[in-house]
Amino acid sequence: MARFYGTIQGARGPTSRLGHSSLHVSAQSYQGDVNVSFHRMDTDKVEVDMVTIAVRPHDGGPGVYLYSGPVTELLAKGGRQDKLVRDMAKRMLSKQANRDELVREMAERMLAEQYGGKE
Repeated sequence: MARFYGTIQGARGPTSRLGHSSLHVSAQSYQGDVNVSFHRMDTDKVEVDMVTIAVRPHDGGPGVYLYSGPVTELLAKGGRQDKLVRDMAKRMLSKQANRDELVREMAERMLAEQYGGKE
């Protein structure tokens, strides 16, 4: 049985794919793409499902990793950072601000939310 399962819905109807040790998904638009990768990591006889989520503009600029780590840790966040990540991704893809400034601002806001301030 597959550990990972992916589905998509397009104009031609739904389709799905299975992944035993990993599953990589990419969705593109004219402005950019979102990439999600799942893979299994074995540590001390414990299997951990890992995920990496990244966005990248189509103008050739650098992408940004939104999250990389255990699936359970991402779920434990309870969506608290959804608005922050969504706002930053929209600004980055629309070229409204310098990417380095956006990454720095995002990191500072995430630290403030998680730890009550900058480290």
